[in-house]
This record gives sequence, C-alpha cells and structure tokens, in this order.
Amino acid sequence: MSFNLTTFIFELINFVVLLVVLQRFLYRPLRRGIEARRVRLEGKETEATRLQEEARELLKAHGAQEAELRQLRDHIVQEATEEADVERGRILAQAREDGRAEHARLDRLLEAEREEALRWVQATAVEQSTVLAGRLLLALAPEAVHDALLTHLVEALEVHAPALREAMAEDGREHVDVALSVARMPDDATLDRLRTSLEGLLGLKVRFAVKEDDGLRAGFVVRVADRVFDGSIKGQLDAFRGLARTMLEPEAAHG
Repeated sequence: MSFNLTTFIFELINFVVLLVVLQRFLYRPLRRGIEARRVRLEGKETEATRLQEEARELLKAHGAQEAELRQLRDHIVQEATEEADVERGRILAQAREDGRAEHARLDRLLEAEREEALRWVQATAVEQSTVLAGRLLLALAPEAVHDALLTHLVEALEVHAPALREAMAEDGREHVDVALSVARMPDDATLDRLRTSLEGLLGLKVRFAVKEDDGLRAGFVVRVADRVFDGSIKGQLDAFRGLARTMLEPEAAHG
C-alpha cells in the first residue's frame, strides 16, 4: 500500500476541522455544562455543609436545651419533694396536735362521766340507805321511834317557843289553831300530850286540825302560824339525806 501525501493532508485537514468543530460545538458546551454542573455541585456541597453545620448547631442547642430541661425537671422534682416533706411534716404535726387535743377532750369527758357516775352512785347509796334506815327503825322499834319523834318535836317547839309567844301576844289572841299532819291517826293520849306541851309553851289554848299523810311514814308535822316543825320519819330522813349529800360533795370535788 503506497503512501498518498495528498490523501494524508486531506485527512489531516479533516481531522483538524473535526477537532475545531468538536471543540466549538461539543467540547465547549460540554465543558461549560460540566463546569456549571461542578459549580452547582459545589454550591450544593457548600449548602449541604452549611446545613450540616446548622444541623450540628441545632443538635448542640437541642442537647443544651435537653440538659437545661433535665436540670429544670430535677429542680422542680426536688422542690416538689421538699415541699411535700414540709407539708407531710405539717400534716403530721397537726395530726399529733389534733390527737393530743382529742385525747385531752376524751379524758375530760371520761372524767366528767366518772364524776357523774360517782355522784349517781353516792346519791343512790344515800337514798337507798336512808330508805333502808327508815324501814329498819319502823320494823325494829316502831313505838320507840314514835316516842323519839314526839320528843324531838317538843324540843324543837321549846326552842322556838319565845318567838311564837311574842308573835301570839302581838295578835292579842286567846287560842291558836295548829295544823297537825300525822302518818297515822294518834290516840287521844298522844294528842293530849302534844296539846299540853304546846299550850304550856305558847300560853294559849290549842285547837288541832288533824290530817293523815302516810308519806310521813311515822311522826308528826306541826304548823303554828307561819312556822313548820317537822317531827316525822320523812323529815328526819330528808335531813339525814341532805347532810349526807353535803358531806359527800367536798369529797367528790376533791376526788
């Protein structure tokens, strides 16, 4: 195969023309496109880097906020725990105080009930013993009790006789009406004895208005003017009952 210079030159020219054409219409646009793409990629890479930095900053800020929130949460929990401890202590102290107050109130109530029960027992004992004493006296020696009551009544009249005589003398009366209450109707001898004693003490004639009262149990009750003289079992037992209660009251108060 022979070398043809003309053909070679022509081919060389074609090659150069092709290079020029490719350079102008293919390589330059391609380079510009590649360069533009490279610039866009660099811009995107820069943007990505910037976004990564921002993301890291956000993560760092989030971490800081999370730490701050944890610290705030711990602080709130600690404050709530301390306040709960204080409130629990206050409630316990109040409960103890209320318990002591209630205990004291119950003690006072129990003491009052005990004293009331003691007074009731004492009053019942006095009442029962008084009733029993009256029954025993009447059962063992009724006549002796009757005579003793009459004697007691006459003695009481003797004590008050001067005042009665003075009151009767001022009225200028010659007799006196005496209301006589008896447990059972006395015999004439007893009435005469009582009338004689009264007339001797008062210096006046005595007229009896006699009335039976079985509540007296035994003895007499004499009303002269505005004075009453009790010589009955009931009156004596009432006096004994009152004396016993009076004697028991200081003891109960002291107890």
